[in-house]
Amino acid sequence: MTPLSRKILADFSASTWLKQALRSALERDPVDALNDAEILVVALQENGNAALKAYKAIVLP
Repeated sequence: MTPLSRKILADFSASTWLKQALRSALERDPVDALNDAEILVVALQENGNAALKAYKAIVLP
């Protein structure tokens, strides 16, 4: 486990979701976990952008 992984897992302000995802990823093949994480980032960015667009449509007519 890397120093950053240890730091995240010990950080009281890190979310439970993040810690669980990290623990799960550390049990997997690192290349597969990284590939999946990159896909997850794209999907979350897309969802965030869609939410922001919907918010702007309501707030900024």
